[in-house]
Amino acid sequence: MNSIIEKILILDFEATCGYEIYEPEIIEFPVVILNTQNLMIEGFFHSYVQPISNQKISKFCTSLTGITQQQVDFAPKFPKVLELFEKWLIENEFLDKDKNVIGNWVFLTCSDNDFETLLESQLKVEKNIKRPSYFNKWIDLQKIYSDFYGFNNPKSLKNMIKEMEIEMEGNFHSGFDDAKNTARVIVKLILDGVSFGFENCTFWKTKEEEEKNEKIEEFDFFSDPNLTIYQKQQKYKEFLKKKGKKTRRRIRVVEGNVAYYVQQDGSSEEDEDLKFISRKKRF
Repeated sequence: MNSIIEKILILDFEATCGYEIYEPEIIEFPVVILNTQNLMIEGFFHSYVQPISNQKISKFCTSLTGITQQQVDFAPKFPKVLELFEKWLIENEFLDKDKNVIGNWVFLTCSDNDFETLLESQLKVEKNIKRPSYFNKWIDLQKIYSDFYGFNNPKSLKNMIKEMEIEMEGNFHSGFDDAKNTARVIVKLILDGVSFGFENCTFWKTKEEEEKNEKIEEFDFFSDPNLTIYQKQQKYKEFLKKKGKKTRRRIRVVEGNVAYYVQQDGSSEEDEDLKFISRKKRF
């Protein structure tokens, strides 16, 4: 498959907000097709979505997104919207009739939040719907933008537009407007020299897959006989940092008949009691 992506499907969910006791539910489902060859928008899918856990839209949510109670009251529920979306994907030759991905395209979101948080939250509400496999790969625009322009922190869509001096169209947090404005940011990035390829993709992993990978990765460097205690401790700190976990204060490592407690600052001390017990058993 060609590494350069020909079509980008820009997705920007909007969800219920203002009620902390409820799971956020998707209430706007917009997708815009951008052709990376001619830099033109070639089509779109758009639907409002009726929530089911809490059908009342908060005033805060309406003021933020512009989505009204009437718009969601007359909208289909998520399963129907997803059915319509899949039909649209098939008609536009992004999926085959068995819902397998075909063609040279990928989803893009402004951040990982849409697919990692909002979609997962929706699927907790819709207990009979499994995560479609075509939602398991996407490009995070914030990462592309920060990496290309050398920023350490992710930028919001509003800040990207401001820094690029792009004229804003519509309203921020209107999903459809955000998707169209995201397309304009992508066009500017391409003109500045960014190539959108599949190597830029983020891949969804289940919790089981992540836990399995963590166990394997942790085992690999703790069991490596070529690493010193200090090197193992440093690798473990890097491992935890990458996973977004706090570093443990002390890590117990056993080598032969000696047990160590590795301190967070990188030093280590032998545990004399364990050393004695181990030697006693061995000899």
